[in-house]
Amino acid sequence: MGRGVLVAVACNEPVGIQTALGRQWVEVRQVEALLLQEQDWQRLSMSEGTKGPRTFDWACVPILHRWQDDGRHWLLIRRNVDKPSLKAYYFVFGPLQTTLEEIVHAIGARWRVEEVFEGTKAMGLDQYEVRTWTSWFAHFWTQFSHLWYSPDDDSPIIERHKNNCFTEECFHSLRALKAFYVKIVIPL
Repeated sequence: MGRGVLVAVACNEPVGIQTALGRQWVEVRQVEALLLQEQDWQRLSMSEGTKGPRTFDWACVPILHRWQDDGRHWLLIRRNVDKPSLKAYYFVFGPLQTTLEEIVHAIGARWRVEEVFEGTKAMGLDQYEVRTWTSWFAHFWTQFSHLWYSPDDDSPIIERHKNNCFTEECFHSLRALKAFYVKIVIPL
């Protein structure tokens, strides 16, 4: 399978579609009324959540790319099972023959990434801070300096990691790194 792109869009995003009346330029929220019937919706789970499967109703409609249906561009609509008026819209570009199940699975994978971002908050990182290298690197060095700043050679960080080292050489490397930090980095 090739690569694809999936982008969440607002309900008023304009899109070109092919209808019985010909090509039309409409907002994505109008596509359901113009093209979809109840049987066009499929109930699929996008991923496992803490309370079980994250199940929604999904519909996929071909959209026009450069005013042509190339079979590689779609509007994906996600409808809440309990509150059908709650919908989310996505533009999808993917390889020919991409199935709705594959697209939904890709959306579910995004939630795992969001869970990782959420987990970083426990380390003192807010969501925006872990999205750039510069912010992450600054946070890392701040945390590193707090953990390692101790002039005595048997600081708690050394002792805590002593049991995690696989070899005596690893333990000595940890001590050497701390010595470098205390002698070179802290005086700066």
